[in-house]
Amino acid sequence: EKVHGFCHDRGIQICAGSIFDELLTKASLLTRVQRFFSAPGELFVLFYAGHGRPGTGDWILQDEDVSLPDILHLWNRRSGHGVLLIISDACYSG
Repeated sequence: EKVHGFCHDRGIQICAGSIFDELLTKASLLTRVQRFFSAPGELFVLFYAGHGRPGTGDWILQDEDVSLPDILHLWNRRSGHGVLLIISDACYSG
C-alpha cells in the first residue's frame, strides 16, 4: 500500500493486478501468478523487486521462498501459447 500510494502521488501508472505487499506469502503469490497466467495474452511480464536468497536467487517472502521452478511449474500448466519474461531485481538473482 505504501508503494502504491507513493507511485500514485507522483503520477506513476501501475498495471492492474500489480502486487505491493510487504507481508506477501508464497501461497498468495503463487495464486496471483496462476491467475495472471490464465489471462489471455501473448506476452506475460512477471517483475519481482525484493530480497533474493544467497546461492539460489529464490524470492524471499514472509513465510517461504519462491523458486524459478515454482513459477515455471505454473507456466507449464497453463493452456495456450505465449512468451514469459521474468525480471528479477533481487540480490543473487543471477
